[in-house]
Amino acid sequence: MGKTSSIQDVIRKRVKRRMESCRMSAAALDEAAGLGKSHVSDYLSGRKDRLSDDVLELIADVLNTTPQWLLTASGPETRDALTRQRVSASDVLHIDRANIMGVGKRDNREIKIISMNLMSGDCELADKAASGLHRGVIVDPDIFLPGNAYAMAMATHNQISVLVKRVTMKSGDDIWFITDTA
Repeated sequence: MGKTSSIQDVIRKRVKRRMESCRMSAAALDEAAGLGKSHVSDYLSGRKDRLSDDVLELIADVLNTTPQWLLTASGPETRDALTRQRVSASDVLHIDRANIMGVGKRDNREIKIISMNLMSGDCELADKAASGLHRGVIVDPDIFLPGNAYAMAMATHNQISVLVKRVTMKSGDDIWFITDTA
């Protein structure tokens, strides 16, 4: 229980930090999130061991953040910053432009995500039009939002339509940058 306890303590600190930023009390957060009386204060004081995923999403929404940030501090702290954050694929991967041989046009494709790391955006893709598996990187900041299309695709093993840009490296490798859901 020691490790779980320390992880929960870190999450509690992040919830408190967002509450302070939003100038919100535990009672106000309970009410705004539609939770029972003292739900948040019981969690913050340690009387409640952990928050369910559903409650974490409600709290994150009210506190203008994401469940991922509360759990891992990955991605922007606020949703406002998340919606402003549109970056190029080369900025995300810090790719040396000298190693890029060509950049394909942006196109809409039906892609099957075979595996994905929701924290980094790295993924393995299958494309109906191309044979084999391809390395991909999701550079769409929506990946940090709860219930995002990428996480849903992984949960249901469905294909999703995405906007991709194929970048061919001098090594001959292609990396597909997923910039948005279509």
